[in-house]
Amino acid sequence: MLATFVLLAQTLTPSKIHLLVDGLDRTALVYLPTRKTSAKPPILIAFHGHGGSPERLEGRAKLEDLWPDAIVVYPYGLPMTLQNPAEHGPGWVVDAKEDNRDIRFFDALLKKVVGDYRGDPAHVFAFGFSNGAIFMYTLWNLRGRELAGIGSAEGCLLTAMNLSPPKPFFMTIGSDDNVVPVQYQRLALEQVKKTDRCQTAGTPYGERGLYFKGRQPVVYWPYQGGHEFPVDCLPTMIRFFSSLSK
Repeated sequence: MLATFVLLAQTLTPSKIHLLVDGLDRTALVYLPTRKTSAKPPILIAFHGHGGSPERLEGRAKLEDLWPDAIVVYPYGLPMTLQNPAEHGPGWVVDAKEDNRDIRFFDALLKKVVGDYRGDPAHVFAFGFSNGAIFMYTLWNLRGRELAGIGSAEGCLLTAMNLSPPKPFFMTIGSDDNVVPVQYQRLALEQVKKTDRCQTAGTPYGERGLYFKGRQPVVYWPYQGGHEFPVDCLPTMIRFFSSLSK
């Protein structure tokens, strides 16, 4: 019994990994599965918002508890400035270019998790909040074939992008978001549904989600509120991702 408790405690403690990418020290927290259901567990990489951190995102989301079968990775963004010079903090570059430092980081991180932790390269999921959610569209554009599903909380398309191939998508939109304009988020949702060739009408999914069938499914989770992280959506998002991993 004691050995089992010690093993569980060790498993719940994240590993902090370092990767040298283009001369930069890139880091991430990695939580290993606490429930083994397959030889190669699915991978979920969660990207914090601008000015945020993996620790803050993990503290609110607890994705490793919601999906104990998966390897859950929380990467660290690097300092960057948005349009306002006062807005300086860690985040993700959203330019759809192969030399994008964070695309290069994603490549190295995925290789590390698949190689060292035996994650399943066929079931890789990515989720982001705010600036991290905007990065999801860049990731889809450049690395869509590496992903089995994508989640976006308060994100949008900043420029026209070729979202290809069609991918399962989970998206939240707050009614009063004053950081990422609501109309931009809704336009992004329509673009995603068009790309995934979804039906017009959705069916209830989870507490308040709508599930749109299509070539690939889309789940839309609206909520009343501003630019905030709707943690109550996460069990439904994990349910969605978990169904895809099977």
